[in-house]
Amino acid sequence: MTGIKNEDYLRSIGPERVLINLIKGNVNTLSELVSTGKSGSFFYYSADGKYTLKTIHKNEYYFLQKILKGYYEHMEKYKKSFINK
Repeated sequence: MTGIKNEDYLRSIGPERVLINLIKGNVNTLSELVSTGKSGSFFYYSADGKYTLKTIHKNEYYFLQKILKGYYEHMEKYKKSFINK
């Protein structure tokens, strides 16, 4: 839906990227930033700066599972939605 190709995503954060960085002697495949927010989540940024990953707690995971179908349907229906941007 967002135009991100699986190959591009995996090239940025997947196992190939990890292996390439290890071969080059770079152990910093993802950079880390601790949230200063209430949740204390960790944010990881891909080495190329294209993607951000966020850790979530179990309760957030369960909530996301609960709303994921409706969220997906909304994003399918409203392609220009700003919810995920």
